[in-house]
Amino acid sequence: MEIQGGNLFYGHTNIIREYTAYSSILPLPIGIQHGWLPLASKDDADVDSILPELWVWSDRIKKEYDTLGLNKNIRVIGAPIIYIECEQNEGKEKKGTIAFPGHSSHCVDIIGDYEKYAEQLAGLSEEFHPITICLYYLDIAKGYSNVFERKGFKVVSNGDMLAKEFLYNFIDNVGKCKYATTNEISSACLYASYLGLKVFYYGLQFDYFNNSDPHHPNGYVYVYKEALIKELKEKWSFKNIGQYEQQREFAKKELGVEHKKSPEELKDILKLYNKKIGVYFKRLSLKIKEKRLSQFYDECSEFKRAGKNEESLAGFDFLVKELANSISLEQKEKYIGGAYFHIGEIYLKKGDLKRAEQAFKNCLNYNKEHKKAVDYLQVKVK
Repeated sequence: MEIQGGNLFYGHTNIIREYTAYSSILPLPIGIQHGWLPLASKDDADVDSILPELWVWSDRIKKEYDTLGLNKNIRVIGAPIIYIECEQNEGKEKKGTIAFPGHSSHCVDIIGDYEKYAEQLAGLSEEFHPITICLYYLDIAKGYSNVFERKGFKVVSNGDMLAKEFLYNFIDNVGKCKYATTNEISSACLYASYLGLKVFYYGLQFDYFNNSDPHHPNGYVYVYKEALIKELKEKWSFKNIGQYEQQREFAKKELGVEHKKSPEELKDILKLYNKKIGVYFKRLSLKIKEKRLSQFYDECSEFKRAGKNEESLAGFDFLVKELANSISLEQKEKYIGGAYFHIGEIYLKKGDLKRAEQAFKNCLNYNKEHKKAVDYLQVKVK
């Protein structure tokens, strides 16, 4: 459960949690830039949040946001991919090319000739073969993979946008390739260059048509024509493929490699804001859907069954303290009463009878028919 839904994109939340050993139950109290930006804007989805701090990738983005007068702190920590421990694409025998065609989204459609683009890739010299196509999951669902498979290309995907392993899959997919190519400058180019591939911009450019993204006007999307994009298309063009070292330095700068924080540094920031997390939920007047609440409750219970009592306790404690005002009376009886019961059992196991007794009493305040809580109060905590 996240306050800022965009944190879940491409496994970013999962990466930060693993790196900092942050609770896998509690939501992150900060926002995370979810993709590379050629230009920062007040309309960016990442800044459309009540959370007080946004973690961004680079100095450039921070400076651009700072000039916009946003009502939040902007902190540079680098892109989440730099927090993954992985072998860089150096010193090993690599061959072939992985292509990242510009991709659509839930709100933006691609208008382009995939057949022609596939022919252009097939026409590259033997040095660049074999060619693998990495497609966004939505474009596979639309059948675009068939165009490339007919040309004999292998087609792979990093997963859907909520896949926790998205960036790990990306690293695996590029791992054996010497080159990466695209017909649109994007996060994938920077990631590939950072990982040691030689990247080049090549092939038919697609157009993008916004049909429902509220952060941009409907119609053709022109963000892809920003000055920085035009500059990069020239610098990373096929004719400049030998300049990959300069490309990589640019990629490392845009990904904020020099700003990588230690686990302890990020933990301290998260702890600071985590104390105020209930305030953000109250501002949202968050009405939590039954399915999400049930999943959260089940995750807390699963930690308890697995013997991970501290994680379970943190989750149930968050549920009773921060979510109680955002759910219905019926949900309170089931989930708040149940949470207090589990809290009581955990404290009972720890030998803290006073806290266990109070938790069981709290359980009965929400669910007077909870037989096990009654039994514990009559026998175990006396």
